[in-house]
Amino acid sequence: RVPCGCREWNLVCEDGWKVPLEQMSRRLGWLLGSVLLGAGCDRFGRRAVFVASLVLATGLGASEALAASFPALVALRLLHGGALAGLGLALYVARLELCDPPHRLAFSVAGGLFSVLGTLLLPGLALLAQDWRLLQGLSALVTGLLLLFWGFPSLFPESPCWLLATGQPARARKILGHFAGAGGVDPEDSSEEESSLAT
Repeated sequence: RVPCGCREWNLVCEDGWKVPLEQMSRRLGWLLGSVLLGAGCDRFGRRAVFVASLVLATGLGASEALAASFPALVALRLLHGGALAGLGLALYVARLELCDPPHRLAFSVAGGLFSVLGTLLLPGLALLAQDWRLLQGLSALVTGLLLLFWGFPSLFPESPCWLLATGQPARARKILGHFAGAGGVDPEDSSEEESSLAT
């Protein structure tokens, strides 16, 4: 496969060293994003980092498709990789905290299968697009569709574990009450859980 921009910016001969730089910029961004946004997950909450990363990943992905120069592409790839890392990390941590221990493995495997499915579909999408800019734009569009999580907090609520750890029992109680109602349990009957939340 010819990396994106090689033909467009003539990245051959003495400029051939720029190709691995472009390919590694996203990985470096992923590493930096994991460290910085991982700390952000603990400070600002899982949902806040998820939504912020989603907005950034959509905008940066679309900007990548419009990059006018190679240095701009490398910088955008670096930032986009960081945003994607925050997105994946916040989703992974929240998924573990929102699931009860007996179901965590099943949910983790199901989440991993969605990731694998997306990776398997990517070559077919690239074959249809035939242009890296179009492929990048389609990828940003798909990421943008996930912004529905912004408008519907019930699809991705804040982690009650994080809320309790940061001293916000009222918000945690509200989310757990929503879970109890969805599971057919009357939250008013759970006095033992109520007292444990208050401590």
